[in-house]
Amino acid sequence: MSRSTLLTSLLALFVAAPFAAGCAADTDAEDASEEQVAETQDELTAAAAQLVGSYWTHAPAFGGFGRLALKANGRYTAQVDPAGTAFCITSPCLLPESGTWNATRKAGGGYRVRIRANGAPSRWYDAVKSGGFLELTRAGKTETLNVLGAGACLDDADCKANEACGPKVCLMWCAVGDPFCCGPSTCQPKAPPPPPPACWGAWLDQFGNCRTPADGVYPDSCCAGQTTPCGDAACGVGTTCCNPLAGICTKPGDFCAM
Repeated sequence: MSRSTLLTSLLALFVAAPFAAGCAADTDAEDASEEQVAETQDELTAAAAQLVGSYWTHAPAFGGFGRLALKANGRYTAQVDPAGTAFCITSPCLLPESGTWNATRKAGGGYRVRIRANGAPSRWYDAVKSGGFLELTRAGKTETLNVLGAGACLDDADCKANEACGPKVCLMWCAVGDPFCCGPSTCQPKAPPPPPPACWGAWLDQFGNCRTPADGVYPDSCCAGQTTPCGDAACGVGTTCCNPLAGICTKPGDFCAM
C-alpha cells in the first residue's frame, strides 16, 4: 500500500468515527433523558393526576397488588403478594408496602408508571385505565385491579373519621373464610353513641353515692327516692356499715358477713 493511500484511509476513519460515536451517544442520551424525565416529579403531575385513586383485587397476581392507593401527593400505599418470600397460613397473603410513585403518558396511549417502595429500586409498569379497571403490565405479566369508586370501601380505613364501612355485598352463599365472595361496600355515617346506661340495679352506699351492681357509679338521678340501706345513722352506736347491700353493721375489726 502506498503512503498516500494509507494517509487517505486513516483520514477517512478519523472523519467517520465522530459520526458513528455520535449515533451511539445520541441513543444513550435519549434513553437517559427519558429515564430522567420519568424520575422528575414536576413532569409527571399532569399525567399522574389521571391515575390518582384506590384499586383492589381479591385475587392478586404472584408478586402483584391486592390493594393499591395512588395519592395526589406522590405517595402510595399498597398490600402486595410476597411472591413466596413469606410464609402465610391465610389467603390472600399480603404484606404492607409504601413509597413514591409517578407516571408519564405514553405516545401510543396509556401510561408509564414508576413505583418506588421505600428502600427499594424503582419498578416500572405499563398502565391502562378504562371501564373501572387498571391494568398494570411488567415483565410481560399483566395484573388487573378494580377501581374503588368514590364513597366505596373495603374496610373502615377507606372511610372518613366519622364514617364506617357498611356490610359488604356478598354472593348468595359463601364458604367459610372465602376471601373472594364479598365485594366492596359503601362508607356510612357511624351509629350514634349508645344511650346512657339504664338505672338497673342502682343502690345507695353508706356514703350516699349512687352505685351500679358492679360497684360502679350511676348518676344521682338513678337513685332518686332511695334511702341509704345501711348508713351510719342506721347502725348502732360504735358500729359501722360493712355490707351496704345486705344492711349489715359490725363493730370495727369484727368479721363482716358478705
